[in-house]
This record gives sequence, structure tokens and C-alpha cells, in this order.
Amino acid sequence: MDDQVHGTITAGIVGAVGNNGIGVVGVNWGVKIMPCRAFLPDGGTTASTLGCFDFIIDQKVNHGVNVRVINNSWGSYAFDPSIKAAVDA
Repeated sequence: MDDQVHGTITAGIVGAVGNNGIGVVGVNWGVKIMPCRAFLPDGGTTASTLGCFDFIIDQKVNHGVNVRVINNSWGSYAFDPSIKAAVDA
């Protein structure tokens, strides 16, 4: 689902299991990663980004998923107050 590859690389840096003969090691071999795709090949929208935040909050609040950290390693030059509110939530 990651045609941009960035999310896959980031997930590998975080959680690639080592000592398995593959040659890549992440910083936490026991982490569970919950992907959420906010960007399509032609870019993302505020709505698609907020959809991921809504999904993550729903998983934590309504389904008991122990979400401890989220990664938002995308950039923009514009400030969007609705995205800031979602990050704060």
C-alpha cells in the first residue's frame, strides 16, 4: 500500500527484526506497527490526513489499542489548524 516507499522505510527503521539473516535492524524488534495511508500517489488532502488521525484515535479510545507514538514524517509549508488540532488530540 506504500507506493511512495517512505512509510515502509520509516517502519523498517522503527521495527525491523534483527538477527534473522536479512541484514536490516530496527530500533525496537518487538514493536507493533499500525499503518494508516493518508497520501495517494498524487498527494494527500486535509481530509485524508484527518481520516488517519480519526482512525488512530478510534483505535485507542474505542478499541483499547495501546497507541504510544505516531509518526507524521511528512512536510508542508502551510499551517493547517485542523491538522494541528488532530495532532494535539
